[in-house]
Amino acid sequence: MKTVAEILKSKADRTIYSTTPNASVFDAVTTMAEKNIGALMVLKAEELVGMITERDYARKIALMSRSSRETPVRDIMTSEVLYVGPDRTSDECMALIKPRDVTVMLSRVLQDYPD
Repeated sequence: MKTVAEILKSKADRTIYSTTPNASVFDAVTTMAEKNIGALMVLKAEELVGMITERDYARKIALMSRSSRETPVRDIMTSEVLYVGPDRTSDECMALIKPRDVTVMLSRVLQDYPD
């Protein structure tokens, strides 16, 4: 069973993508589409304040007929971010997210995992 560190090391693109709370949802979703990713960290002055996902967009913008160009990320982002350490296994991660009805979690070592 692979650990988070092993999974992250296998990724070809290790770039960490983010947005800000004041950015438009449209800009955030555009970035996700361009980078072929499903979530962005939301940073305010380099501090993690939340996460925005495609799921947030679908449920809080598209289904509610809101304007993604006029809605700031802060209005729909998930503020309580779930994260794990690099030694957790994929099964442990699934056990953590399943009861919480979330689809994305971060690793605290995103920038620090070894090559």
